[in-house]
Amino acid sequence: MGIKITFYNFFAYLVVGILLFLFVSRNAAFAENGAISVVPESATETYGQEFNVDVEIDGGGTAFNAAKATVTLSPELAIQSLTLGNCGFALVRTPTESNPSFAGVILGGSSNVCTIYTLIIKGKGTGTGHVLVSDASIKSYKGAGELLSSVRSGSYTIVQNTSSGINFTTVSAPSPTQAPLVINGAKLYNILYTVSLPKNIPASSVIVTLDPQLPSKISAAPATEPGSPQTVTATFQNVSEGVHTITAYSNDRTISTQIANITGSNRNLEFGTSTKQGVPSWIWYLIGVILAVLLIVVGVFAYKYFRKRSVNPNPSKQPGP
Repeated sequence: MGIKITFYNFFAYLVVGILLFLFVSRNAAFAENGAISVVPESATETYGQEFNVDVEIDGGGTAFNAAKATVTLSPELAIQSLTLGNCGFALVRTPTESNPSFAGVILGGSSNVCTIYTLIIKGKGTGTGHVLVSDASIKSYKGAGELLSSVRSGSYTIVQNTSSGINFTTVSAPSPTQAPLVINGAKLYNILYTVSLPKNIPASSVIVTLDPQLPSKISAAPATEPGSPQTVTATFQNVSEGVHTITAYSNDRTISTQIANITGSNRNLEFGTSTKQGVPSWIWYLIGVILAVLLIVVGVFAYKYFRKRSVNPNPSKQPGP
């Protein structure tokens, strides 16, 4: 009877422990509310006129003291100047007009929200340009935990000012029949590759590569598309005709691989893939712990049962007086 009660007590404690573990894991996931954002996220601007764009870091209510991000501009936009903001970073990677990517640490302090820098931008022609944020991270002041949950890139429509009298060449959408570029008899193509992600893979962790097995591989840092935080795009230019492998990674783990035969009469090719939601690694860890505990419990009670039987092989027969 005592063994049975002990087993029930142990099982109750095990269930309570699992529930507490799941509760803590769930709250830890919700604690990651940080974001690196381009502000404003969208706007309509006039060709030839400058406009301001801020890159802001928000810890989501938690103090941080380190952050980084790769920031790139699409060809439709050009940086005129870059002015550092109020984050007070000691910069490990200093943003410049030619490369606005950054990485820095706040020495002896922290911040909840700050502006890393302000860009003055001008459109090169009409069309839609992007300020893209990728490969980002925000580290908490206490414990250096990851706070980033989203990145928000900027999208800007550049329109012509018909009253200005300025003549320029419009940046138009590529023609469906634009011929490939031919250099020394070799056809070259531009590829726009899209990766749709499940909710458990942050877009900021994804890197897309072309032919990663080759020493001269081409890598493209993806960027979150406006209005679609779970979709990233990678652009590869002047890709030779033939069979290529496009691979997407998240934190050095392969999440998709696609073999593509690049050919045809259109220079600009657009395609992509959709990845499935994987099981979080801590789930497998939890399953392993539960199985191990159950095996130990069964082993202990089996040992006690057979040990009791060996001491008293026939408990129904009690010794006489």
